[in-house]
Amino acid sequence: MNARLPLAVLVFLGLLSGNCQTTPLDFVSVPPGDDGLLAPGTYALQLAAAGNDWTYLLHVSAPTAGGQLAPLLILLHGSGEDGKTSLVNNGWIEKSESAGFVIAAPSGLPLEPDQKPNFITNPRFWNAEQPYLTARRRAVDDLAFFDALLMDIQTRANIDPDRIFLAGHSGGGGMVFRLAAERAEQFAAVAVLSSPCFQVDPAPSRAVPTLFLVGTLDPILPLDGGSQNLLWLQRNSPPVLDIVGKWATALGCTHPSERQEGALKILDFGGCSDGATFRTILIEGHGHRWPGGETSFFPDFLIGPPTSELNATDTIWEFFEEVSRG
Repeated sequence: MNARLPLAVLVFLGLLSGNCQTTPLDFVSVPPGDDGLLAPGTYALQLAAAGNDWTYLLHVSAPTAGGQLAPLLILLHGSGEDGKTSLVNNGWIEKSESAGFVIAAPSGLPLEPDQKPNFITNPRFWNAEQPYLTARRRAVDDLAFFDALLMDIQTRANIDPDRIFLAGHSGGGGMVFRLAAERAEQFAAVAVLSSPCFQVDPAPSRAVPTLFLVGTLDPILPLDGGSQNLLWLQRNSPPVLDIVGKWATALGCTHPSERQEGALKILDFGGCSDGATFRTILIEGHGHRWPGGETSFFPDFLIGPPTSELNATDTIWEFFEEVSRG
């Protein structure tokens, strides 16, 4: 454990990791139809890739089961969490049913991949090339896993290859940046919530339309940058606008236009390569939480306050639909 944290915080986190649970899911065990595709429902699936065994949840919504090509969203959890947390806590199953898309929520491997994950002692991470990963976790090829994941999903659901989207929060957002930089051709658009881009000089093969969301009171990704020392997270983050500027450069964008909508400061970058869109939304008074999601058990002094200024699930899907329409 991190000796820099007060004992009361460590006790709180230990109790939380043992008692906090996500909403139960009813998993479907019905075999696929004659065409090999899954019926509507939520499935817990396993996949061997990159020398490891991975798990992911796949929700096939009723509107996507009629034989038409369906959009796919891959949703990446934050560090220490898992796919189930990201899928059920923020309204994504309901959104997939109302909007008609398939959603996959994989779970990252822990810092010691051959040992059981534990929020305190062996948390799950994505290999977004962040410098504080263990050597054993850095050695895992997460890109190979995502290549295999996309192939596996497309054998189970009728996916439109031109409408594959990617979204992630915190550590999952860092992995979104990496995938958008190194697998740009696979994704129609991406969304990042509250994460740095760990690539020093990202150079995607095409400019991927991107939505970036961050709260102005996020202590894990401070607006002005600085150091964070929380449990297994010890890092120095650049100012948020430096992160935004680096990704704008990677996409070939010019200076943004700026507008204020209530508590939201919206930056829309112009001139991006390949006709891409890059939008950044700064959420006044918001911390390191999924905006509009279920209330976190973490107190404000650890991850900052919530606000009701924006529902990230709705905003992300609206952005994806917008860029899909061109």
